[in-house]
Amino acid sequence: MPADDWTWAKVRIKEALSMVSVVEAYFPLRRSGRTFSALCPFHKEKTPSFIVFPESDTFRCFGCGKGGDIFTFVQEMERVSFPEAMEILARRAGVPLQKGPARDQGLKSKLLSLLEAAQDFYARTLEGPQGGPARDYLARRGLTDAAPLFGLGYAPPSWTALVERVSSLGVDTNLLVKAGLAKKGDLGIHDYFRNRLMIPIRDALGRVVGFGGRVLDDSEPKYLNSPETPLFSKGKLLFGLSRARRSKVDRFVVVEGYTDVMAAALAGVEGVVAGLGTSFTPDQARLLERYGKKQVVLVFDGDQAGRKAAERALDIFASSSLDVRVVLLGEGRDPADLVRDQGGAALEALLDAAQPAFDAKLELVFGRNDKEDTAGAAQAAREIVEYLGKVQDPVRREKLLIHGASKLGVSPRALGSALEKAFRRERRRGRAAAGPSREDPFRVPPEEAVEVRAQEEILWAVLHDLSLLGEVVPESFRDPGCRRILEGIYKAVETMGEEGPFPWETLIDAVREDSSLVAKIAFWRNETPKAKDLSQWVKQNDRTLRKLADQRRLRALEEELRKAKEAGDQQRVLQFRR
Repeated sequence: MPADDWTWAKVRIKEALSMVSVVEAYFPLRRSGRTFSALCPFHKEKTPSFIVFPESDTFRCFGCGKGGDIFTFVQEMERVSFPEAMEILARRAGVPLQKGPARDQGLKSKLLSLLEAAQDFYARTLEGPQGGPARDYLARRGLTDAAPLFGLGYAPPSWTALVERVSSLGVDTNLLVKAGLAKKGDLGIHDYFRNRLMIPIRDALGRVVGFGGRVLDDSEPKYLNSPETPLFSKGKLLFGLSRARRSKVDRFVVVEGYTDVMAAALAGVEGVVAGLGTSFTPDQARLLERYGKKQVVLVFDGDQAGRKAAERALDIFASSSLDVRVVLLGEGRDPADLVRDQGGAALEALLDAAQPAFDAKLELVFGRNDKEDTAGAAQAAREIVEYLGKVQDPVRREKLLIHGASKLGVSPRALGSALEKAFRRERRRGRAAAGPSREDPFRVPPEEAVEVRAQEEILWAVLHDLSLLGEVVPESFRDPGCRRILEGIYKAVETMGEEGPFPWETLIDAVREDSSLVAKIAFWRNETPKAKDLSQWVKQNDRTLRKLADQRRLRALEEELRKAKEAGDQQRVLQFRR
């Protein structure tokens, strides 16, 4: 949308919606003179410090410092981008918001309305005389209360129940086909879903974009999802996400089935989502990354298929900064069974005790490769290296490498050498192909890796020539591990005498809590200096750090300019251009 259209839409939305009305759609406010107050939704507090100012239509929390207008508030509450917040508020305000070609937007708007109408039809049918079989199924599964919570419905056995309903409303039945609700056959258009429990699939904003239908007899397939449409793509959606992203728990829980999500919700377990019957995809992982939660727990069946699905998801999340953990249930068990038999507390206990991602990966690798056997150990090493090649954060990668080497029974240097060879092969392959594949497991290390490497090179040089310590610029050390080592060096130097040897133990004590840092220092201590002029070596790496800092500042300015353009802030844009 052009900047002028954004500005027009923002003005219209602000005219229609006050700051107070937007906030009170989420929680109540208490009037205090000319302002309103409440407990802040963005941090824990006992005394209200969240203040709404009606005269300026703004808010501010004097506890955590967050503040802004209605758009900022919705972005924070819903954990969405600015365009998505605009869309949410535009719908509430009844302001048209065109994001693409008018023709495409018109079709999508019609399909959304039709899908909502279909959901209402299915829900009413579930409640009516024909819905008995579906209600019985829900009762047997302990999911009766899930019907109103998730908007469940029932598609009757008739071939044309929905088609006839839509026709009676004067809607073009061809739209049903485009919405994935009907099919064209030799005898005309007929319903896509028949004799199935209907589970609405919603996008992140809570709009119905498709359905999952669960059969109530022995027919196949057991589950039938909507076909691909302009709104529905199985690999890019997660069932339950619109609820889970708003939950107050700081984690997502990924399960395998729709009923698992519903049973968990009824048992009070929050943040639960499920794929749509296909393998977990990178697009689904990116969906979970965007909402600011710190942890993802993968819960899969412990049988062979479940373990395979868990490992695929682990490999996808390897490059993520999220704290990913895994729970493998007993064979034939799922979360719905667990909460039905033992309650939500049993599932919460398993989630709290979930295995860290890399430990789970190692367990799966060693489960199919005998590490006591030479050939098995070599194959296990290759699989571990392949996983580590996907890890973006160089500090995390090094920690995992040391841990993996310990579990495999080899030295970190040996496994690190294998990883470096893999990176070199990929760089050669990338040059030959004019750039590495985005999906390839061995990516060229990102900018952070270059930055950490430069810091490590400076530290290495200082440890071999303490006179260079005065040339170090501490502010350049952004990596937490390198900063701790530098602080440890300063501490060690303070304790050593004028003629005494360098107190390595003092340095190691300063970082002892982190085994990867201890191993790194031990490695440097015994390594032969690799540069004749260590002073020049420090200066060269310091130039690298300065260059990277300049690039970060430039990108930050470019991002500010982009946001200003996106928000239609012409005054701010002009400031940048000056």
